[in-house]
Amino acid sequence: MPYQIIFYEKSKQNERSIYQERSLYNIMKTWNNYKEYVTAEDPESQQMIASMEEQAAIISEIIKQRNALGLSQRDLASMCNIPQSSIARMESLQTTPSLSTLLKIMKPLGLHLTVTKQLPLRN
Repeated sequence: MPYQIIFYEKSKQNERSIYQERSLYNIMKTWNNYKEYVTAEDPESQQMIASMEEQAAIISEIIKQRNALGLSQRDLASMCNIPQSSIARMESLQTTPSLSTLLKIMKPLGLHLTVTKQLPLRN
């Protein structure tokens, strides 16, 4: 008999957990929803999110240019003398390339990096 009660309590906890996950999923259907949620929960994360978006914008341009030139990841990797898996991890944002690797990848794509001064983020 005690096992049934424990199972029932765990079942209710699981139902609540599933409901909370579904509610969270409904709140965060887009990247902007996610950003709003995270910054509301932790205002200091705004800077981290801005950094992630900047990295994603750079990688996105690299992918667009690679595709526009009709190059595969393997082709680009060969041109840069790096493993194809490094290109794949970078493009999927699983890893952040070093500056030298980034420049090495951008060169055969005809891209260059520009540094501009900007005002710091205000909280």
